[in-house]
Amino acid sequence: MAAQGRRGIPGYRSPGTSSVESSTAATPNYPSTPLNEPDQLQQRKPEITPTSAPMLSVESAYDRPKHGGPTSAGFAASSIASVTVHDHHRLHIMLPASGSTDTVPASITSLRHCVVDMSIPTANGKPYASLTVKGVKDSLLVCGQVDGPAHITGVEKSVIVVTCRQFRMHKCSDVDVYLSSSSNPIIEDCTNVRFARIPRVYALDHNQAGVEDRWNQVEDFKWIKPEPSPNWRLIPDADAVPEEVWAEIVPGGPGWSLDDILGALNLNK
Repeated sequence: MAAQGRRGIPGYRSPGTSSVESSTAATPNYPSTPLNEPDQLQQRKPEITPTSAPMLSVESAYDRPKHGGPTSAGFAASSIASVTVHDHHRLHIMLPASGSTDTVPASITSLRHCVVDMSIPTANGKPYASLTVKGVKDSLLVCGQVDGPAHITGVEKSVIVVTCRQFRMHKCSDVDVYLSSSSNPIIEDCTNVRFARIPRVYALDHNQAGVEDRWNQVEDFKWIKPEPSPNWRLIPDADAVPEEVWAEIVPGGPGWSLDDILGALNLNK
């Protein structure tokens, strides 16, 4: 199964950007799937956890079925004002490389037990303008490149991967952050937050040249005592997620389920 998973891993370096207004499809759909082909999007593969790579116009609406069962939405590229992933449970959501080339704000809100990978649209030098994350639990968020601030609020028992200019975290607990930041990260009203350098697979060359990475210079705004804050610490090398996990398991594919990915990061319940 491991060998099968490695053969099915999507690539990281496709150019472009994409948009999600309410992003879900209950059928597998990888970044290589052409847009606007609903027959392919609706093909069921029950042997793997649902994965979606949706693109919805920001004007489009998605109606969740009352019975809570699977639903598939049509996707269409459009002029994008923002990228939003909102209100999902037990989904693997991967944004494709295609779509708008504009630098736009991104948000991830109200998720539980999900894997969200928004890194592919930003891998060719088109970062998000800003990032807002709020109300996430038991999930992995691979947020990609952010040209401005990343505001993280109300996240519990999760892992966040992000490159940004400013990192602000509020009211979070039991979160591991794999970070690249050009300014000191700031936490406030947080407990048991751990920091590590961003994995190599997400550290693009242009992020490393001539810019000091201050991922480990964390400031706790609610801790004014001279001794170190007890609310955050660095992740020991022995406890960090191995590079091969980021490269081979986290991208998903036919050999890796949602629970496999979360389990590899100790997030599975």
